Amino acid sequence: MHAPPYLRFLSFIRAILGLPPMISPLAQAFGVTTSGDSPIGVSVALKMYSSTCDRTLARARISRIRLKKKRPTELAEHEYLLIDVNDGAESNPAFLGSVVVDRSFKQDLATLKLAALKKENVDAIDRIHFAPPTNSDLTVIDVTFGNVSECPLFSTLIIAADVLHTQSPSYILLHRQCYWFAGMLLRVLLGNADPTVTREAELENFQYAYAGHPGGFAEAKRAGTFKRLFGVVTSRSIDELYQSDIRSAFETRKAEVEQEIEKRWAEGQAKRDLEETRRVMARKDEETARELARKDAELEQMRKALARLQGPSGQE
Repeated sequence: MHAPPYLRFLSFIRAILGLPPMISPLAQAFGVTTSGDSPIGVSVALKMYSSTCDRTLARARISRIRLKKKRPTELAEHEYLLIDVNDGAESNPAFLGSVVVDRSFKQDLATLKLAALKKENVDAIDRIHFAPPTNSDLTVIDVTFGNVSECPLFSTLIIAADVLHTQSPSYILLHRQCYWFAGMLLRVLLGNADPTVTREAELENFQYAYAGHPGGFAEAKRAGTFKRLFGVVTSRSIDELYQSDIRSAFETRKAEVEQEIEKRWAEGQAKRDLEETRRVMARKDEETARELARKDAELEQMRKALARLQGPSGQE
């Protein structure tokens, strides 16, 4: 889904004037105030979503999902999801922004390989980025949804990412890396749907990446990419873990979050109702005070009129 014409026009004008890009409404909802890449952890994003009870976020839906693969780099063709989000309106839904969700690590690749050899865990960094890349990364999977009822809720993305981070908080080079995170997150979002690999990805000459080998590391062709292009992480392993563990964990967490949000919304509604009752009572008190003041003024006028009628003889 593309941005509405007015947003594209404003972005064009800002580019002409040399101003920084516009901050998307989606980014603003998460408190992002700069136009650069200001990612937040997936668990932090879920806490923010649950605590704010923002109705715009609650209605927001995913209109397009792309599994992207970076061109050959030192990160072994890093993979991530690029998500387009709209406001969930039934007719002419407005584009709210795009986000990137991915898994990375703090250490350099050499340190990561050494940790894998020693069977040591490295903390994974799972984040949401509100400044999508503008480069020409390869699109491996591209899923665009039809009407709004088919679009997954944006909250599904946040909850699923948090579940994956909770279930597998470590970056394990051969088992729980960016390939696994992007592939499993895609599986949770699509459920049992079976997406197809793009023609561009089918023809791409992927680089070698490291895979497990009895004697240590060996280079494996086409590691990481979804479906039959998987090497280090296979589509079969994704599906098996999804069916056996991840799906139930996701559904449980989703129910918990929805219950928490419903509770917060009910508490907020009760607070709003109380505040409205107080405002109504305050208005009534003001109206009563004005009415009493008006009657007091009328009585005073009547007293003065009576005094004039009585005249001087009325005074003893």
